[in-house]
Amino acid sequence: MTKFWGFGVWAYPDSSFTHISLTLLKSAKGRLTYSHDRSSLIGTLHRMTHELSWQSWSWSNRFTFILTCIYVLKRLCRWNSSLTPDYLQTLFRVPANEMSN
Repeated sequence: MTKFWGFGVWAYPDSSFTHISLTLLKSAKGRLTYSHDRSSLIGTLHRMTHELSWQSWSWSNRFTFILTCIYVLKRLCRWNSSLTPDYLQTLFRVPANEMSN
């Protein structure tokens, strides 16, 4: 997850929380219901909860899972502030000898 996050910050350096939120809302395509014939964020969440058997979870387990997700996202956001363009460039740049191939 951190590699994906870091690559995303490197590839899209002008992103912001607002921009990411708008992208997520667009991916939901304005619907808060699940439709089998259309791919959307809500559809992905529906499939994920089905695979995890979310309906069989106790409320305390659900709450713990949600808190864990929030904790991880907060840590990613804090880590995100340390990802300077120079640091990301050194991580993801293609060495000159590989570019000539």
